[in-house]
Amino acid sequence: PATALYGGALGHERLEPWIHKMAALLKPGGILACEIGFDQKSVVSEIMSRSGLGEFRILNDYSDHPRVVLAKRGT
Repeated sequence: PATALYGGALGHERLEPWIHKMAALLKPGGILACEIGFDQKSVVSEIMSRSGLGEFRILNDYSDHPRVVLAKRGT
């Protein structure tokens, strides 16, 4: 959908509430996987740290740009 391509003026406004909602919905041990923009690593790391999901990591794509955030809900 278009909302997936246009994240607002800063590019992450729609991502933050979605991550917090997923943190509330995931069962213990559940995994969140989400594509991010190549320039969003810092802001997504901050959002993830505040989300309460627990451990997370950001993986690079084949061009070595940050592209996917993986998080696991604590047990």
